[in-house]
Amino acid sequence: MQYVILVNDDDSLYGSQKKRIMQRQKLVNDLIFVVNPIYNNFEITTASVLLEYVLPVSKKYDTIYLELCEERYNGCFLQYKLPFDTNITSEAGEIELQLTFAWVEMNEKGETIQHARKTSPTTIKITPLSAW
Repeated sequence: MQYVILVNDDDSLYGSQKKRIMQRQKLVNDLIFVVNPIYNNFEITTASVLLEYVLPVSKKYDTIYLELCEERYNGCFLQYKLPFDTNITSEAGEIELQLTFAWVEMNEKGETIQHARKTSPTTIKITPLSAW
């Protein structure tokens, strides 16, 4: 099962296909980020993509670099797939997350220019297990 988050052109994140994610689930669902390959006239297919997230209870902050999938989403959008694992699903509640796209270009003078695209945060609900 896939939980799909669309990266909108206004830098907001929208859960377009939300699935129920249970606490402590491991490697049975995928989190997929879908993004247009062109952003403000920049080609971002070579960008490094950093996922930052904060767990709901401990407020532990962590990061993961996402890898670009070879296959395009619906034939045209870039997709970054991450299996949900116990690092992300360890605590029940609302996980807050955001993305950073970073890439470097060289101008006509041979100078490098660093670009960074940040998104606004969104949340994913992790459903608690029963305490038997």
